[in-house]
Amino acid sequence: MKKLIAILAVFALVFGFAACRGNENNAETTAASDDAQTTQAAAETTKFAEVAGKTIMLKKTDSADFVEINTDSQNLGSTIMVHKFFASQEDFEAAKAKGDYDSLTLVTAIDVNREIIYSDSQTVRGMAYDEILSKAEKAEGYVIIPAE
Repeated sequence: MKKLIAILAVFALVFGFAACRGNENNAETTAASDDAQTTQAAAETTKFAEVAGKTIMLKKTDSADFVEINTDSQNLGSTIMVHKFFASQEDFEAAKAKGDYDSLTLVTAIDVNREIIYSDSQTVRGMAYDEILSKAEKAEGYVIIPAE
């Protein structure tokens, strides 16, 4: 039950990041939206992949943001990496200055594309691949990108 609440908290956090983003109309937003639609169509045909030691990708449908959920060689969850992209330099600098966010630890900030990568090693640790995938399917606003 605690793991379920923790997973839901991570998804709520990611949704919160998306809500903080402004409604800028620019080429990056349009390109990300087109990419998300193409990705969603491809992902719906092959949602499941039985893999060990791979990454489950959850792509945000309305932005370039995505989440990586890593599994170990025994198909157990190990870490979550949240990739957050910022439309403006001001928002990026503010988030970078803030640092860690709740249970997410700031790993790196990439100035070139205004991306911040956060990590969480507790939420999915020890969860089975199928359980993670089941919860990921229920995450609204995300599409599952099959592991290769």
